[in-house]
Amino acid sequence: MDSRTIKAAFAEAGIKVRVRAFPPRTFRVCCLGDVPHDKEASKAVAIQLGLVDASGQPGGNFNQAHEMSVRLPR
Repeated sequence: MDSRTIKAAFAEAGIKVRVRAFPPRTFRVCCLGDVPHDKEASKAVAIQLGLVDASGQPGGNFNQAHEMSVRLPR
């Protein structure tokens, strides 16, 4: 999985984001503009993609209102 795949999945859900990869398994997903994440919708997209948070739970960690971190599972 790469940044483009993640960005496309969020776009399909109507969420405009910028995705930055931090190899080998971590991605930062930031909402464009000053719009905060719809946390439920963003988590649902991450779960649909099979992404996890830092502790391995489905979904992602919200660092700030407009930024979440997700990881590829081990």
